[in-house]
Amino acid sequence: MTLSVARLDEWFVVVDGRTPVKTPGGTPVVSHHRELAEHMARDIAATGRDPTHRTNMFALQAGYLDFGLTVPRSDLEVPVIQMWKSDIFVNRPADPELMMPLMALWGLERLGRAEFEEAVHRLTLRQLMVLMQCGAQYQSSAIGLELLSSDRDPTGLALGACARYWAYLNRNLTLANGYLGFGGDGGRHDSVDRDDDYCDERCCVEDGPPEDLPEHCPIHRVFVTMRKWAAYPEELPA
Repeated sequence: MTLSVARLDEWFVVVDGRTPVKTPGGTPVVSHHRELAEHMARDIAATGRDPTHRTNMFALQAGYLDFGLTVPRSDLEVPVIQMWKSDIFVNRPADPELMMPLMALWGLERLGRAEFEEAVHRLTLRQLMVLMQCGAQYQSSAIGLELLSSDRDPTGLALGACARYWAYLNRNLTLANGYLGFGGDGGRHDSVDRDDDYCDERCCVEDGPPEDLPEHCPIHRVFVTMRKWAAYPEELPA
């Protein structure tokens, strides 16, 4: 597989030799932005043509091309808004002893449901697609909105969404206070790309997480990728 980026009218197309690479929906992998197209070519070379394997620039753009530009906007907003009922960022433990660890990581939820819906209606299409992905992958559309609403480091968001860190908090709370703890994984994400040794020895420890977490945490890496992808100007249908 020899991937490169070719110019076709106003589009930059990812090609294998002279053949355009296509999404699972049969759409050529394209962008108006050369930097994004080149990044997608690197992603495909590294992880293959199935966008469900990794959340990277290619995966985000594939969903955008296959669904974002073809499905009515109102239909895309429905699952994002409906996620509110079970959203882990919104539906936090009521007991203060359980709530405080998440408060330290996530801060307060700033919006009620009505304000959240209004914010969703104002999003760009790229931003809306990020919220959809966060809902599907991290059980929280609100995390996506929080991610895109500021430029702060996403370490706290990543730790609060991580099943491994959730289990660490659960163990500590149970041992220290005799509680049953949070229970299960709390709907958190268990990344297949995690470094178990790093998680156990550097991150999920009393004096963690360390400063080099962004270099090792796959959830942090995905959040940074989502933020960067969402910042590209919108594509227009060909």
